[in-house]
Amino acid sequence: MPPSQPSSQAPTGPPSVVLSFGAGEHHTADETAIPPGFARRVSNFDISDSGVLDTRPEFELAPTLEGGHSMWTSNDHSVTLVFVGTELCRLLGGVVLQHLGAYISGRGRVWYEEINGDVWFSNGADGGVLRATGAVEPFGTTPAVPPRAANTEVIDQREYLSPMPFCRYLAFYAGRLWGVQGDTIFFSQPLNYQQHDRRYDFIRAPGYVTAFGRVSDGLYVSTVQEVFFIRGTDPAKMELVKCSDSAAVLDSQVYLPFDSVDTEALAVNGSQYQVSNAFAWLSRHGLCIGIPSGVVRNLTADRIRLPPYSRANSALLARNGFYQVVSVVDSIGPDGRGHARDSAITTS
Repeated sequence: MPPSQPSSQAPTGPPSVVLSFGAGEHHTADETAIPPGFARRVSNFDISDSGVLDTRPEFELAPTLEGGHSMWTSNDHSVTLVFVGTELCRLLGGVVLQHLGAYISGRGRVWYEEINGDVWFSNGADGGVLRATGAVEPFGTTPAVPPRAANTEVIDQREYLSPMPFCRYLAFYAGRLWGVQGDTIFFSQPLNYQQHDRRYDFIRAPGYVTAFGRVSDGLYVSTVQEVFFIRGTDPAKMELVKCSDSAAVLDSQVYLPFDSVDTEALAVNGSQYQVSNAFAWLSRHGLCIGIPSGVVRNLTADRIRLPPYSRANSALLARNGFYQVVSVVDSIGPDGRGHARDSAITTS
């Protein structure tokens, strides 16, 4: 039989198309007119700056961490803490738990702040401080005030000091420990993080606080409707100045190393801020970042519109030379399902 001849017919399969999604997701454009370089939805893939798609690695929960929540790692990565139920534990070697004791009631998210090697923690109802020595002490203590001398009207100012309240969104700024309860921002005495003056050591916010954090020259405060900046170091002279309408989704805040974000996006009048950390949060318009002087930048402006969320938990991931902000959110949609959204990848 004569040898078979190659077919002259064109392939019947779908044509191959080179796709590049280096610009990330675009939610606001018409679905039939997505700009080049964008994707409508990308699930379980990382996208490099050149647009290359790579499947994300799988993770598995270690058996020792079942029931764990509120994990935290120190700035130098020497200490990792996690709560398993109500018990504070130190994570050793990635899987071994050192049990330190039960210090929290319930399972509410715990917030941490490191000050001079000591780690303060509170979920707004309970808390404590893990000293650098390894001992755990109460959060907020009553000052020892000597008895007032007879026949004297001299008042010891310590009589007005109260234990520092249990707070959420803990932050160390201007020599004081700061935290939030509802719409009230509390701060400790200078260099005395256990106590505050109940007469003066608080600031009222114009609404329920959904995010609170520090930068080098002030504090960011987000309510349900808007974002404010508190400038300065003297609480007696501080005032809230509105700086953005991109309010934070409850609990979605995260600190970013400066080299993890696009410096051009942070430029103001041609000058780029050189800061060690920037304060970021998830809004309905995507990821926002606050830098010194109360300057807010939306890193996903005109590209992302998110549905209403009731709460979120954000984390910074560093992997293979890239940073990502991943926000796991609680949806308030009718399906009651949770969803996750992450930021575009930025090189370090």
